Amino acid sequence: MPSASPLSTLSATLLASVPADASEQELQDVDWIAVSSALKALHLRTQEELMELGTALDRVETPDRINTVEERGDVLAVHNELKSLQPQLTVTEQHFLQLESIVRPGLSKLQTLQSRAKYLEAAVQVEKLSQKAKKQAVQATPDALEAFKTFATCAAAIPNEFSVIKREAARRVEDLSVDLRQFAVEKLQLALENVGWPELLKTQQELTEKETELHEVSKAFGYLLTLQLTQQPKSTTTTDLWAMDCVLDPLLLRFRYHFERHESATNRLAKPEWYLTHVHEQTNAHTRFLAHSLTPELHRHREEVHCWDAQILLLRGLVKAASRKLTQDLPTLLAYSPLLCHTLDEVLLFEQNIDEDIGYGSWASADRRAYPRCIDVFTSNSDVLFAWTSADVEYAHRVLSATLETESSGDKKNLVWQLEDDATTSEQELVPPVAQRFVALLDFLSQRFMLMETEEHRYLYVMQVHLPLLRRFGQQCDARGRRLVNALTKNTQSSWGELFVVVNALQHVAQTLAIWEQSSVFLELSRKVARSETTRAQVLRMHVAYSKQVLARASAAVLATEEATAVRQALAGPGAMIGPTAALTAAYSVGSKTMKSLFRRAETDGKIEAPVDSSPAAEATDNDNNSAEDQDDPETLVFSHTIFELQIAELKALASTLLEAGKNALVRTVERDVENYRSRYVDLKIFYFFILFFFTNKPDSSVPDCHVSPVPILQPILDGDIR
Repeated sequence: MPSASPLSTLSATLLASVPADASEQELQDVDWIAVSSALKALHLRTQEELMELGTALDRVETPDRINTVEERGDVLAVHNELKSLQPQLTVTEQHFLQLESIVRPGLSKLQTLQSRAKYLEAAVQVEKLSQKAKKQAVQATPDALEAFKTFATCAAAIPNEFSVIKREAARRVEDLSVDLRQFAVEKLQLALENVGWPELLKTQQELTEKETELHEVSKAFGYLLTLQLTQQPKSTTTTDLWAMDCVLDPLLLRFRYHFERHESATNRLAKPEWYLTHVHEQTNAHTRFLAHSLTPELHRHREEVHCWDAQILLLRGLVKAASRKLTQDLPTLLAYSPLLCHTLDEVLLFEQNIDEDIGYGSWASADRRAYPRCIDVFTSNSDVLFAWTSADVEYAHRVLSATLETESSGDKKNLVWQLEDDATTSEQELVPPVAQRFVALLDFLSQRFMLMETEEHRYLYVMQVHLPLLRRFGQQCDARGRRLVNALTKNTQSSWGELFVVVNALQHVAQTLAIWEQSSVFLELSRKVARSETTRAQVLRMHVAYSKQVLARASAAVLATEEATAVRQALAGPGAMIGPTAALTAAYSVGSKTMKSLFRRAETDGKIEAPVDSSPAAEATDNDNNSAEDQDDPETLVFSHTIFELQIAELKALASTLLEAGKNALVRTVERDVENYRSRYVDLKIFYFFILFFFTNKPDSSVPDCHVSPVPILQPILDGDIR
């Protein structure tokens, strides 16, 4: 029998070393790690021996077929040896299984202990780094920021398995970020107090004397700015900067003290110019300090912040405070129209001043949400916007009436329609003062809507203010022109000259509107509204909202009309069966006129009365126009033209109509006077001579765009002074 192999000896030794009656405690005290290591080494050694034997067999398998009988004997010997080792391998495998069952509980406990060690190590690391970052945060220095970054990185790297520690670390990071901001704000506030902020630094000498304190302000401002950019890298393009908020706090406190307390003497609803002027003056007064200490720090981060001009940011904060004040006063302003008009004027003047002096307009135009305007308060909702447009409409019509109304004295009224004494020198001097004043009024109104936030608001303003005013001007010119046409039979020379002045006024306004339409403001506005379905829908929604207000305000007037009287009589009279039908018809008639006027379809007061012409051609033209008007829907009439295209066409058509009416009246007068002259037996040759002379020298009414001056051609005939 072959001698025992080292493997068998080792196995026997291992089994012998374990007492059969060993207790659980004794088994736990054994150094199982060492035992496991020895067993692993033994297992590896056995596997290596088996592999060597297998390799040896592979080498001799093929040659064995041709080898001699002696070589086969060696192979048989090896084969027999392998067979003898097989039982030992089986026994060894059983030993390993027994040892695994003994060692595995200890290994599981070891893994648990290792996991607990890592858990405790992570907890200690969180505690250590958080305490270090908290101590550094008090100093409010760049080192504190680095410590915070290290701690935040460590907290983010904690495995998800350590959920409790991960949540605690995240909470500490959040708390630490708040502490960092608080300590940084306190440091900046202390630095600002040391320089006496918000007291003014008026001279360069004062800046030099406080150079050290101003340097500390710059450092604290830059640190707080860097801290915010680190914690909010993506939101600083729209949010307020912490550092600027810290600078603004004393100024906002003063603003609230003077202009928002009820007991304050400067908080007067009728004096909005006080707090608007305060905002403007405060921004200009601190220009030197802002440019010296804050703007350089903002400029270092110009790629990360939305604005690197401290003066613009300071003004933005004060504008927001003024807007909040306006919002608080708005309900009272809406109840008192004079206060609303005065406040609007002051706000628009304030916006113009800050645009010209500080350049706030370029920033507001680039991003209106980040850089709001005080005027946005008056476009915040439809009710406020309509109150604004109604006030401007009332003002515009009042100014126009003061110039054109017939109730004024004759001398003053005639002055606005008279030309200059040397009116023959240029075309501009052929324009009467009334037209120039009216164009100036339109230009003034145009300046008021330029600062509105959206195209919808600006477009709606033009439709509600400019277009009714243009129709009113056309009506006044039409009425005056017709009076002059009727007066041609009495005083031909003066009436004909005044009629040309009215035509020149219409032409001047039409030409001005045509020039405005080609300007960038109106051209871009027309294109945006016409091409954007969203904008068009918004404009139409505003029209509907405006129509509701118009109907509500006009309800009393509607009830006083003849249609409303007919409704009441139909409901209360003997015809009870047809009462509802009559009521519905009358209500629809009144409401239809109101809605059509919103879309420029058929406003009764704005229609230009064409001269009566019974010719078939005129009737055909009228029928075509009526059919075309009936086919247009409201949206087409609103958006199918440029802003002033229809108004320009109406003014030119009115000018042509007045010229044609004047010519017809003059021809009828000439025919009447000539007939009277013929009745006195005047030679027919003289009659034909004057008729030919008149038609050869008559004004060219087929060119409505040219300015014309009166030519008293037939005055001798009309006066009867023919020798």
